[in-house]
Amino acid sequence: MFDNAVIKNPRTTNKAIYIDLDIVCDGELYPYTATATDTEAYSVVLYHRALAGDFGGISILDRDFVGENETIKNERLREADRQIAPLSDAVELNIATDSEKEALTAWRTYRVLLNRIDTSAAGISWPPIPT
Repeated sequence: MFDNAVIKNPRTTNKAIYIDLDIVCDGELYPYTATATDTEAYSVVLYHRALAGDFGGISILDRDFVGENETIKNERLREADRQIAPLSDAVELNIATDSEKEALTAWRTYRVLLNRIDTSAAGISWPPIPT
């Protein structure tokens, strides 16, 4: 899946259920949630490797607000990915309209800004969702 990837920053609020990881591949950050019971074998392998400490110590995050922040961030990242995919296809196929190109830039910028957010901080100022 990510042959040339660097995997780091394992964190969780409950490592018996999941471990979030940052996967950096070709300079791009892909937040990933690995679980012990996922249907994808790769996720299970990553979960057990993270649990074994292969990617560094696992940060245990404060449940009061961090879990909620992580959920919000992950939902927003999934939506950004969902919006970016067809726009990227249009650009790569040289059939994108000017508005699709602008939308792609806006959604990619949004995704970068989301990835920079430290979910362990209180009072996060979320970037505006592109329209």
